[in-house]
Amino acid sequence: MLTVANTLFLRLSKDASLKRYTHRLYLAAFALVFCLMVWVGTHQMLGLLAGLFTVGFYVITQLRLVAFCDRCGATLYSRRWGLKNRPCQGCGDRM
Repeated sequence: MLTVANTLFLRLSKDASLKRYTHRLYLAAFALVFCLMVWVGTHQMLGLLAGLFTVGFYVITQLRLVAFCDRCGATLYSRRWGLKNRPCQGCGDRM
């Protein structure tokens, strides 16, 4: 439910600064819920450590690969791990 709400918000909203803020909140909530589910499901410290590594990797890649255009408010998803500067699909602005 949390992921569906975040996806709809990122698609429909045009305010880039609000998107950045809510995306970080979503990632923190996702990390907390995921680690809680791993802990409840395994009750083992090794399972929690594996879950922390997995969620840490996910959060870092999301912060690195998702960008928001300040000019038009579009959400940009990059498939290329090494490239940070890319043109916006909405307005063509170089980010």
